[in-house]
Amino acid sequence: MGRVVVKLGGGLITDKSRLCTVLPDRLTGLANAIAAIQEAGKQVVLVHGAGSFGHLRAREWNLVDGRQSGPLNIETTDGCSSQDEAVDLVRSEMDTLNGHVTAALAEAGVGCSIHPPREWVEGTGPSFTGNVQLLASDGEDVQVTYGDVVAVSGGREFGILSGDDLAFRLATELPDVEALVFALGDVEGLMDVTPGSDGVSLLTEWSSSDSFEGHHEKSIDVTGGIFLKAARAAGAAATVPAVWFVDGRHPDRIVAAACGEQPIGTRIRS
Repeated sequence: MGRVVVKLGGGLITDKSRLCTVLPDRLTGLANAIAAIQEAGKQVVLVHGAGSFGHLRAREWNLVDGRQSGPLNIETTDGCSSQDEAVDLVRSEMDTLNGHVTAALAEAGVGCSIHPPREWVEGTGPSFTGNVQLLASDGEDVQVTYGDVVAVSGGREFGILSGDDLAFRLATELPDVEALVFALGDVEGLMDVTPGSDGVSLLTEWSSSDSFEGHHEKSIDVTGGIFLKAARAAGAAATVPAVWFVDGRHPDRIVAAACGEQPIGTRIRS
């Protein structure tokens, strides 16, 4: 049985313009896609982003840089009065989002085993420490994890672990991984010019030696956006047979990429 790692972008499953708002119809379609991949005989490891459930609050309280010394002088209406309270709230929001994801999977007949990173990871970035083999189960359940606030050694104390870094490590370290699929929320794949510009074209293949244009919503996304995804995908492509960027608004493309077919999207080379 081959293994497939699927990363659902936060902008795919949530409305990033509205705090803590999921897109239920999309979740239903994506859950059915995961069920179809399972039915094709694949073991699925699922990673999802935070979208409007984590990034907005994390940026407001500068959680990505860890513990801040001195007063932050932050005026909010979220009920938080400190970074510690913000950490707890972001983690709670991520659990809520994960609950929406796993409920959609359950409705599609898919069982899940959930692995919150705060319970098994220390550090951020692609070199975090933690036993990724916890998600190596060969059982029927989909192994699920997600971007989270995790412990960091030293004075930082905590930081934001991106789901893209999780997907990279899982795809390159778990056994028998055949494909890594990044499901995007607003574009077909990597584009030759900035999405939305005149004359934009899909790059059907891309490697780290090639250029591409993308937009990083710095006011929302605290973990690097499309540029981090591209870097991690290229790194994974050195060992993973098939690495894809596809438009998650078309769940059939996720299934095709996971099952060795050639969907509309961008094939990532090392």
